[in-house]
Order: sequence, then structure tokens, then C-alpha cells
Amino acid sequence: MDCELYCKVLNTDPETVYTGKIVDIDTNDLGKVTHTLYLEELKVYARCSANIVETASSPIKVKVHLFDDEHSLCRKIRVECVSE
Repeated sequence: MDCELYCKVLNTDPETVYTGKIVDIDTNDLGKVTHTLYLEELKVYARCSANIVETASSPIKVKVHLFDDEHSLCRKIRVECVSE
């Protein structure tokens, strides 16, 4: 899921705001909540671990951030919920 999202946003403007809808909410044993979003513009799923208060039916605005970890040479991706 992350690799597909990474490839789709690799050459886009980092300030692009995408619209997503919550399709799944998961809570781990420590109480951390992770939301799975479907980003319609990209036709891909993404995970976001922010506290989202919107309901599953309301659209959510997100930005996708790409960066490289210089110590391990890994590429990373983060999905951030934004309010407009």
C-alpha cells in the first residue's frame, strides 16, 4: 500500500491536498488508533495515525510527505490530516 502511494505522489507538488474517506479504523493493544483512508484522486489506500474526529461519511483533507532516512537509506512516506 505505501509503495503504490509513494510511486503515485513521487513527482507531484508536496503541497497538494488530497481528499480521502475513512474505510477502516484499527486500534492496537496499546490504544494507538490507525485510520485507513481511500484517496479518490490517486485511487489508492493510505494509513493515517492522527486523531481524526470526522465520521466515515465526511471527506478528510490530507497531504502526503515523502522523505529519505539518511542513516538507513530508506524512503519514507507520511500522510498528514489537514484542516482547511
